[in-house]
Amino acid sequence: SPPAGPINPKRRVSPLAPLPCRRDHPLAGKKSLTWREFYQQDYVSLDKTSGNRNLLDQRLEHLVPERPSVCETRHVTTMLGMVEAGIGIAAVPAMSMPASEHSVLTSVPLVDPVVKRTVGLIRRGGRMQSFVAAELEKLITEQYHSA
Repeated sequence: SPPAGPINPKRRVSPLAPLPCRRDHPLAGKKSLTWREFYQQDYVSLDKTSGNRNLLDQRLEHLVPERPSVCETRHVTTMLGMVEAGIGIAAVPAMSMPASEHSVLTSVPLVDPVVKRTVGLIRRGGRMQSFVAAELEKLITEQYHSA
């Protein structure tokens, strides 16, 4: 087989934590929500094995939640389903949020502090990229600014 081409990494910065909530939730109309306000609500969190949870714990170590989460889960999609079911609110990676025209969910930016993470795109050089892979790269590149 031919030798592998060089690997071409690209880095993008993505907000880690928009707040998904039901459109009928009292917080849905807010322009933003602080982490302190977030921790006063019923919320669903990621389990401690999650890299996203570790990042949040590091960035928010100065904040002590007023109460524990109502539930911990390992998967962001499960969290979104719980939010949709009305169990609580959550903090999820921006890339995980449904499209803005979602029938049940909306999002509110979480601030003070704004938590961001670096997302890497790795592509092997010297190879033809599939149409789907190229479209995904284009979407991520357009939506999230360079680090």
